[in-house]
Amino acid sequence: SDAVVLLLRGGLLREFDFRVLLLDLDTGKSRLLAVPDTLTGITDFSLTSDLRHALLTGHVQGETGQHPYLLDPETGTPIALEETLGASLDRVVFLDSGTLLLTGGGETCSAWVWDLSSGAVEQTVNSLSRYDSAGGRGVLDLGGRYALEIDSNGQAAVLDWKTGTRSAPIQ
Repeated sequence: SDAVVLLLRGGLLREFDFRVLLLDLDTGKSRLLAVPDTLTGITDFSLTSDLRHALLTGHVQGETGQHPYLLDPETGTPIALEETLGASLDRVVFLDSGTLLLTGGGETCSAWVWDLSSGAVEQTVNSLSRYDSAGGRGVLDLGGRYALEIDSNGQAAVLDWKTGTRSAPIQ
């Protein structure tokens, strides 16, 4: 059956409340998903199609800065992704219900793929230069599974974040 996630926000400053409601469109039944009260300032929330995992961006009460978390919506148990990987992250997305793609790395570009069923994390791309418009080379993230990698000769190839492989140069 089809379902939608409703993000409910309300209140003032210290009394601000955030809830995630899953609404079954066929039956009209709803259920509240578990989100820890310690996470506040939630700006992004996405859920896998099997409803087993959620991604959210927020911060822990008393801390500053937004950070990505993987969440079990049944138990409300959050995993701090940057802390777990030991790297700053630019982007975290579900590639499918069982695979998480994480990209970041600070001054350079790196990528990791997290198999949610086994818990295995594999680094697929390690410390590539970010695109520099002045130099005309580096990795340009396209916002999905793929990026463009432009070499010092201006040749571009498609970089697959998930596998770490590159296409032949684009003609």
